[in-house]
Amino acid sequence: MYDPDKSSSQSFPIIVFYDSECGLCFKKINYYCKIVPRNRIIWQGIMQFSEGLEKWGTSRLESLKQFHAIDNSGRVYRGIDAFMLIWRPLKGWCLLATVIDLPGIRQLANTGYACFARWRFNRLEHFRLEEQNNNNN
Repeated sequence: MYDPDKSSSQSFPIIVFYDSECGLCFKKINYYCKIVPRNRIIWQGIMQFSEGLEKWGTSRLESLKQFHAIDNSGRVYRGIDAFMLIWRPLKGWCLLATVIDLPGIRQLANTGYACFARWRFNRLEHFRLEEQNNNNN
């Protein structure tokens, strides 16, 4: 369950890996950049920055398939959990994190996000190119 004390004691910065080639992702990240206090999140566009992803237990392809964030202790969050890491300390957005943390809601949110992420991945050309490059290596 969501603990409001976590949001005030959360350590920063958080590293967020996002698909900088996706228009929707880019818009969402720009929005977060406006509302997240400075120096709390390091935004890393995956298409520009992919070196070192393996040290976090992911690859460029996996990071393109699913949103990733890393807290300052090195814990990796994926999908809805990565969004919740961003939302918890934000005024107003912490309510959404609280609702998603309710029994059954997180599973539903994860399923919905997985379907959306798969649809998005299959729809964008740079994903298919990345998958082909990955299969050729």
